[in-house]
Amino acid sequence: MKSFELEFEGTPEQVAEQIFRKIIAPVHGELSKNHSIIAEQFALCICGNAIGCFLSSCKLPPKATADLLIRMINEMANGIESTAAFQTATEVIS
Repeated sequence: MKSFELEFEGTPEQVAEQIFRKIIAPVHGELSKNHSIIAEQFALCICGNAIGCFLSSCKLPPKATADLLIRMINEMANGIESTAAFQTATEVIS
C-alpha cells in the first residue's frame, strides 16, 4: 500500500483539502478506472463518514441534527446539479 505524507498544519480547510487531494481523490481515481460502482460506493462512504463526524461533534438535539443533515444534503445536491458532470450523467441516464 502506498504511504501518504500529510502535514496537519494550517487551517481546518487546508488540512481537509490536503487529505482529499493526497488520499481520497487518488483512491477514488484508481477505483474509477476499473470499478465505477465501487468508486461511487467509496465516495458515498467517505461522504457519510465526514457528515457523521461533523454531526457527532456538534452535539445537537436529534431534531436539529436531522434538519441540519437535510439542509446539507440539499445544498450539496443543488451544487452538484449545476455541474457539467451532473448534466452529462443525467443525459446518459435519460
